[in-house]
Amino acid sequence: MRFKVLHKVYDFRKRFGYDMCVGCGRCDMVCPEYISFANCINKLNDAVNELEGGASK
Repeated sequence: MRFKVLHKVYDFRKRFGYDMCVGCGRCDMVCPEYISFANCINKLNDAVNELEGGASK
C-alpha cells in the first residue's frame, strides 16, 4: 500500500507534474482490507508539506 500511494501521488507528480490519482474514491469501495486511499493521500500530503515547510525554516 505504501508503494502504491507513493507512486500514484508523490513520485508521479514529481516526474510528470500532475497526479495519477483523480480522487474518484473507487479504490476505497473495492479494497478488500477497507483501506481508505484518500486518507493515505491526505496523510502523505501532510507529511510532505511538513517536510517542505521544515526544510525552509
